[in-house]
Amino acid sequence: MREVLLKTNSTFLVMPNDLNPFGTLFGGTMMSWMDKIAVLCAMEHTGRNCVTLFADQIKFHAPVHVQEVVDMSSVVIDEGITSLLIHVTANKRKSTESRENSLLVAESIFKFVSLDKNGNPTDKWKKRIHSQRSPINEKILSTGT
Repeated sequence: MREVLLKTNSTFLVMPNDLNPFGTLFGGTMMSWMDKIAVLCAMEHTGRNCVTLFADQIKFHAPVHVQEVVDMSSVVIDEGITSLLIHVTANKRKSTESRENSLLVAESIFKFVSLDKNGNPTDKWKKRIHSQRSPINEKILSTGT
């Protein structure tokens, strides 16, 4: 069983400027929020600057409307030599409701590369995942760096 190493959370209130022409949250805004929480998780985990290598299949499950709250969570799920995988989920709820009433609206796995002070990929951080990797994580980790 994999130990949860670091979990980062953030909350956003959807405002009118966040909407697309159909009156729902613009997908690019959701992707930006997901990338921001994921990179923060990666940097907290490694203690280094990190950059996004890719986001794997961002899945949008349901639309989000103005005045709804988006609760995001990111967690480190695997480490490579210079990279790590972060799983991000986004749930929506009415601003007057508790998190227990939330609905999954988006999720993705992001891959980040840890950088040294010169901006080069580095493996100089304390690795904290020692369990067996799943085949899908192994495939994702083997792409890129």
